[in-house]
Amino acid sequence: MSWRSGAAALLLSLTVSAASVYVVASGESPLSGIEFPRIGFPAFTAPGSGIRIKLVGEVSVGAVRIENEFGEYELSVEETTAADGKTEVEAALPPEAPPGLYDLVVELEGGEARREPNSVAVLEDSDPPFTVFWISDTHYDNRPGQLHQAAQFVRDIWLINFLRPDFVIHTGDVCNNPHEVIFQGLRRLMPAFDVPIVLIPGNHDHSIKGAPFVVYLAPSNLSLDIGPEVHVVSVDTGPGSLEGKLSVDQISWLDRDLSATNATVKIVLFHHPPWNLEAVSGADSDTVIQLMAERGVTAALSGHMHENYVYTEPILMVTNPNSYGEVEKAAEKAVPGYRIFTIEPDGSLRWLGGVEKPIPLNWFEVEHYQVNDGSAGGFSARVINRSPWPLNGTLVARISGSGSVDVEGGDLLVIRDSRLGYSVAYVAVTVPPGQDKVVKVWAEEDSSPPAVEFQAEPKVGGTVVIRVNLTVRDDVSGVSDVRLRVSTDGQSWQEVELLRLDEDTFLATTQVPREVGQASFRVEAVDLSGRATTVEKVISWESPTGPTGETGAEKAHFPIWMIGVAILAAAAMAVAYKLRR
Repeated sequence: MSWRSGAAALLLSLTVSAASVYVVASGESPLSGIEFPRIGFPAFTAPGSGIRIKLVGEVSVGAVRIENEFGEYELSVEETTAADGKTEVEAALPPEAPPGLYDLVVELEGGEARREPNSVAVLEDSDPPFTVFWISDTHYDNRPGQLHQAAQFVRDIWLINFLRPDFVIHTGDVCNNPHEVIFQGLRRLMPAFDVPIVLIPGNHDHSIKGAPFVVYLAPSNLSLDIGPEVHVVSVDTGPGSLEGKLSVDQISWLDRDLSATNATVKIVLFHHPPWNLEAVSGADSDTVIQLMAERGVTAALSGHMHENYVYTEPILMVTNPNSYGEVEKAAEKAVPGYRIFTIEPDGSLRWLGGVEKPIPLNWFEVEHYQVNDGSAGGFSARVINRSPWPLNGTLVARISGSGSVDVEGGDLLVIRDSRLGYSVAYVAVTVPPGQDKVVKVWAEEDSSPPAVEFQAEPKVGGTVVIRVNLTVRDDVSGVSDVRLRVSTDGQSWQEVELLRLDEDTFLATTQVPREVGQASFRVEAVDLSGRATTVEKVISWESPTGPTGETGAEKAHFPIWMIGVAILAAAAMAVAYKLRR
């Protein structure tokens, strides 16, 4: 399909343009003081090979090492250059450093140590094939009311770790909003990835108050090599709205970057699609697409539209939908999902299920029932396959202590001892189409029921809104089911919907009449061994004191004209948000 006809039809259907102009903040320094490599833009290398490190400030480097749960390895510092407020370090890995994902630690003279998690990927083989998991527009958000998006991102990590691709690509709108607390929450989650991930910013990742994407996650307008054959380029299309925007300087840089590489496979990552860029002279869609065609780009991957688009001329351009919505409620072109493809040795791309459509978000699911940090005596998970293909993957179970383990639902491949005091069991799992499977790994028998911690916060208004936070932990097998019920009379009980945020955190919000003065809660938790725990709690608040249910506080009165202004403001904000996607 030609990009011109598709893009023209889309743009003709849109009659509203953005009124706001966003300013991209610059000059922000990464949280770790390491500009490259980063947790969201790692260095790919091999045992005995080198990496280039870029640090904030003109500093003296004492030592460099990489470390993960299995080992730590000193790198030899070959060259250090300090100038213009930056320090660049050329360092080489020792030949004995095994393949894996590592933290980078740079020790400065004087005692300061800088650490960037999951930023060095040591490849087992530098040549294709490489399997790539491509996701976009996750809109991670850890604020009340948006926590379902945080929960979905956790499940993305679980699925990706199970499938174990060679690397992950994320084409922007990683976060839902540039509030710093959201980026802080995401930063805490990112080390849970067992595979390297390449992130680029979307319009929702930009802020007029700073550069949180740069501070917490990754740089942009940068490229990296994955072995000698694969070249990946990150292009920042700005905060924008419906259309993205590039500068002439960016186009010049992209031209130089693509011209300088001899890689067989060149993949360029945008957030806004390259066929939907603002018409800036010298940096519009025609210019960008023609440049990529002339420089032999294999594919241009993008997101932002929350819909699926595939154009094959003059180069392959694919747009992923969002990866957090509900599959059942989406229109056909906007089904939430992701794509998985393999970079073949001949430089071609082979797409799982074909390039034309993404994989629906709910076709493959992995649900962890136990924390996976080595603190428990077992691990369990449920693997669901709603696709028409067999689902094959590997669960990585971290279990306290060392020694042998028992496995149910999968095949034990190997057990490795972590240097942190726990064992890591690799379990191969196959789930036929339309089926699911519960997998259990344990080093000791489960003899006790789950433990429940209950917290609730009532917010008193015209009614009482109660937010409930449950932490439910099991020593060995993990928690398979948690139910929450509420009663205002002690007789009739109503079930409250729970959101499982992660392995052991459950959240709920319920609303009850203010005048009852208290609500009773009953929690029922069951582990995979069938042992159950029931906990009951009563939450109280001050009952109304006035005859009409008022507390005596003076009511605020607003002129009718202010209500109209508020409605118009809300409508304007809704339009602006829609345009931002």
